[in-house]
Amino acid sequence: SPTKKPTHSPTTSPTESPTKKPTHSPTATPTLAPPPTVAPTGDFEDCECEAECYAWADPWMESFESNEVFSVKGEEGSVHLMYDFPTQNVTFTMGERHFISEVRVSGELLASSEDCKLGKQAYTNTTDFENKYPMLSQFMAVSTECGYGPKGCLDNPDMAPCLHYLNVKVLKKNKY
Repeated sequence: SPTKKPTHSPTTSPTESPTKKPTHSPTATPTLAPPPTVAPTGDFEDCECEAECYAWADPWMESFESNEVFSVKGEEGSVHLMYDFPTQNVTFTMGERHFISEVRVSGELLASSEDCKLGKQAYTNTTDFENKYPMLSQFMAVSTECGYGPKGCLDNPDMAPCLHYLNVKVLKKNKY
């Protein structure tokens, strides 16, 4: 039976507190240490960030910075900047009834609503960026798709005539 004072020799039955010498009977099963974790890699090795920006129809826009959608104001023929970098930019021009009528990448025409057929797409991409440490590389893809509006114009003869317009998506990837 347990004693309140330590003994100078091992006991044959369990005690409330450890003894100074090992006992002859086995102890409880030991708790094993967790398996080792994967070793860390280098500082931000192969870290890639990605963001998208959209403009569509008459035009609505969603920027890289947020998921908020907002209406773009302007007159027919006004040019609006979607993305700007010293060596690259993406712009769209407002056409009739404020629909997006053309998209340019660094001044070069990518798509025009005059060439539209419903669902027609255009695409370009580039890696022509000046990379400064810690940036290793940059990639940008711009795509357009033709639409027809305003919504419901084909089914409702009382609406304004249907027009072709462009929807635009800019995808930007940075690798660190």
